[in-house]
Amino acid sequence: RAVFGYELFDRSHSTDAHTPAHDVALVFSALAHTGSETLVGQFAIFVHSTHNSLAGGHLDLVQPERLVLEIEGIAGDDPAEIEAHSHALLGLRKRGFRLAFSQQVLDPAYASWQPLADFIKLDLAAIDTMQLPKLIQAAQTRTGARLIAEKTETAAQYEQLAGYGV
Repeated sequence: RAVFGYELFDRSHSTDAHTPAHDVALVFSALAHTGSETLVGQFAIFVHSTHNSLAGGHLDLVQPERLVLEIEGIAGDDPAEIEAHSHALLGLRKRGFRLAFSQQVLDPAYASWQPLADFIKLDLAAIDTMQLPKLIQAAQTRTGARLIAEKTETAAQYEQLAGYGV
């Protein structure tokens, strides 16, 4: 029951109006504070990233060990597009960035992304409680990722997830 990291959001825009420019602005904001031990200490900073924003040069200015890039899935789960993005994600990993994905990465279409996952975020508001053990087992079998639960709202949920090693 301790802080592991901080997830940064830009809530000044609606989800529909989110653009790669918003990701860049958020990364630069995080950049301004990653050296500030009083703000973030030794914690990781999770930043949502669109696929378009991952190609920008702004990531060259960031200490990769401090940022975790949250990678969104591909609309429609198009296998060709997933495969095309896997090369860019591999390049980010080679540069030292850690990557976080939603539970969507456990779908078979994302098999090429699964070895790249440092974190898998389990959204408890979007997962049927009965499916949780199956998802956790899939994540532990197919990836070496650390599992993180979000929207954990009760002590019972916390205890259940802790029992699974989440």
